[in-house]
Amino acid sequence: MKSLKKLIITTGIALFSTLFFGCVDYVENIGKKDIKFVPKTEKYGNYTFVIPANFKLKEDSSFIYENNGFVRAYLVYTGVGDKRKLEKFFDEYLPQQGWKKIASFHGDVVVLGYQRGSQLLLIKIDKSLNLNIVKIMLTKK
Repeated sequence: MKSLKKLIITTGIALFSTLFFGCVDYVENIGKKDIKFVPKTEKYGNYTFVIPANFKLKEDSSFIYENNGFVRAYLVYTGVGDKRKLEKFFDEYLPQQGWKKIASFHGDVVVLGYQRGSQLLLIKIDKSLNLNIVKIMLTKK
């Protein structure tokens, strides 16, 4: 009887360990798989920019302010993807819409700055759990 109890406990611990470490590995590798970003055009007032189509706007965390025809906005998008690949995405597609990169910072977060005439587009890419959070500020110089 004792050996049967030991066998059941040992099997249970082995099964739990396998499932636990398998889940940890899965969560750590989310966003590292080869995700192809498809550009989606967003337009707010006279601002036009692209965001990967798999990123969704978090309306409850975003706001748009318009005054005398000028739009100011703070937009928050969430989705899956690698931070470096996101930066390459913005570097590839934003210049096609007239945006020129004026700044970049790389650390735990990635901060990018683009300018088009007197318009500024500031992008912060951060990670939270298994999602990337892209925060975009639209403003005027």
